[in-house]
Amino acid sequence: MYSKSIDSVTKSFKTELLSNYGLNRDAFTEVNTKSSLELSNLPAYENVLLLQGPVGPFFSKLARFLKQRGSKTHKINFNPGDEYFYPPKESNTHLYDFTLEYWPQYLERYIVQHQIEAVFLFGDCRPIHFPAKEICKQYGIDLWVFEEGYFRPHYFTMDYFGVNANSRLFRSESEFIIDYGNEIIAKQNDREITRYEWSHLHITRHAIVYWLVNVLQPFKCANYDHHRELNLVIAYRWIKNFFAHWFYKIKDWSKIKKLLQHQPSEQNNYFIFPLQVHDDAQMIHHSDFKSVEDAIEMVITSFYKHLSLHKNLATKLIIKHHPMDRGHKNYSEFIKNLSKTLGIKNHIYYLHELDLDLILPYCKGCVTVNSTLGLKALGSGVPVKNLGRSFYDKKNITSRKSLQQFWKNPGIVSAKNIQAFRQFVISQTQVNGCLYSPKYQPK
Repeated sequence: MYSKSIDSVTKSFKTELLSNYGLNRDAFTEVNTKSSLELSNLPAYENVLLLQGPVGPFFSKLARFLKQRGSKTHKINFNPGDEYFYPPKESNTHLYDFTLEYWPQYLERYIVQHQIEAVFLFGDCRPIHFPAKEICKQYGIDLWVFEEGYFRPHYFTMDYFGVNANSRLFRSESEFIIDYGNEIIAKQNDREITRYEWSHLHITRHAIVYWLVNVLQPFKCANYDHHRELNLVIAYRWIKNFFAHWFYKIKDWSKIKKLLQHQPSEQNNYFIFPLQVHDDAQMIHHSDFKSVEDAIEMVITSFYKHLSLHKNLATKLIIKHHPMDRGHKNYSEFIKNLSKTLGIKNHIYYLHELDLDLILPYCKGCVTVNSTLGLKALGSGVPVKNLGRSFYDKKNITSRKSLQQFWKNPGIVSAKNIQAFRQFVISQTQVNGCLYSPKYQPK
C-alpha cells in the first residue's frame, strides 16, 4: 500500500502530527518567519486530491495553481453545484454518487490507487470530510484545510490537519505562541499586503447559483446528503439574504445613530455579542449550545442578573446578527420577548448591519461563541469572553473570568500580547487573499 513519509513536508510546516497530533508546542518544530503563509510554501506534490471547496470558483483557481507547479490534480465532486464551479471536463474529475456510508472505503481506495500525496478541503467538520483526516494520518498524507480567514477579508485560513478548535493552535500554549510571535515581529520587516473587500455581492451570488443548480437537478446525486439544507427554500433564503442586506442597512441606521450619539455616562459602557450562523460548525461542533437561541437566552439572562445586582442603567448589550444568516434566521421576536419579560428591553439592541469599526471604540467588552469578530475586538483593545472552544481562547489573550464577573469588570487587553498572537497566527495559518473575490489569484 502506498505511503509517503511526513519528512516530505517542508521545514516551515514540519509538525509532529502523526505521532503527537499537535498537542503541544512541538506541533510547530520550526515556525514560518514570513509575514503570512503563501501557497508557494507548499511542498511540490506529484498527485493531489481536492474534495469539497468553498462555494464559488476558488478550488478551480487552486487547481490551476497546483498544475502550474507540476502537480497532477484530482477532484471529487459531490453534487451539481460542485460541478458548476469545478466542471467535469477538467481532467481527473469525478462525481461521487454513492451513499455516505460507502464514502470512506471509496476515498481510501482512490487515495491508494492514485498515489495521492496531499488532500485539500474546505471545512473539516463536514460529514464527507470527516474520514479524510483519519485516512491521511494512516497513510502519512498531508491534509490542508481551508476556511474563511481568521483575519478576513484580507486573509483566508489554510491549516495543517484542522482549523478552528481542530487547529494545532488550539492545543498550543499561549506563552509559546506569544514568544514566537514576538520573535517573528523582531525578525521581519513590515510587508505591504494586498487588500480585498469583503463582498456581500460575490458571496451571495455564488451561494444563490450553487443552491439553484442543485435544486433544479434533484435526481442527480440522489444519495448526496449536504452538511446544510439544500433545497429550493434555501435558494430562496439566499436571494432574500441579498435584499435583506439593503433593507437592514436602512432599518438599523436610526438605532446605530442613537448608539453613536450616546450620553457621556454611556462612554465605553456597551457590550457586543456577535451571533454565529445557526448551522455553523462553531455552534454545532465547537460549543455546548444546542442552538443560537440557546446562546442568546443564556447571555441575555446573565446580563439581566448583572443589571439587577449592579443597577448600572447606562450599560447596553448589542446583539449583532451574522451577515451570512440574514435570509435564513431572524431572532427579533425571540430577543424582544425575552428582554421584555425580564424588563430590560431598553438595554438590548439587536442589529443586522453594524460597522464594528464604529462601535468598538465605545465597547466595554465582547461576548462571543468562537466568532472571529472576537479577534477584531481584541485588536481594538476590547476584552473578550468566549463561550465556546476556540483556538484564540487562551490565557493572556481572552478573559478567564466567569460571564457574571466579566459583565462587572472585563479587565484589560495587553496590546503587545495581541499583536504577537496575531502575527503568529497569520504567519502560520493565514494566506493573503480572499476566497470569494474575483480579484484574487493564487500565487
